[in-house]
Amino acid sequence: MYVTTIYSKLAKSKKKKLNSFLKLNFDNNGCFEFEQMTIIILDLLDGVIIACLCLYDNKFLLDKLNLNNIGSDNYLFHKNMHGCFIYNLCVDINHRNQKIGNNLLCYAIDKMKEINIEYLYTHAENDISRMLFIKNGFIEDKTFNSVNNENIYLMSKYL
Repeated sequence: MYVTTIYSKLAKSKKKKLNSFLKLNFDNNGCFEFEQMTIIILDLLDGVIIACLCLYDNKFLLDKLNLNNIGSDNYLFHKNMHGCFIYNLCVDINHRNQKIGNNLLCYAIDKMKEINIEYLYTHAENDISRMLFIKNGFIEDKTFNSVNNENIYLMSKYL
């Protein structure tokens, strides 16, 4: 069952469960940043999170980057289009290789179309995520290196 919400609308206990889920299943050194306006899409099985996808609306992301004096060169902003940045797609370790991530991404694409988002984009940081996004119609717009000198692919899909 999919649940779509805004982070600020989650109860404190749900926020705690989301953070615990990500710490257990996402290789990000336990560092997760949620702003009040983060769009959260959860895949639940018997009330337990088995996957999640998080997005920032471009309007919010640009303000956040400017506020923190971070360059926007590795993001995709189109002046006259409404876009969202997928910054997190995670599937529970025990539920991987079951097309859950693919199904969640397809659901997110459909949901964003419903609310008139015109394009999505992301940073694919490994081959598994890169291939998942390519399979779902994302194209590689740019490649850049992380602080660890690993390839990061800026990918986008127009809806």
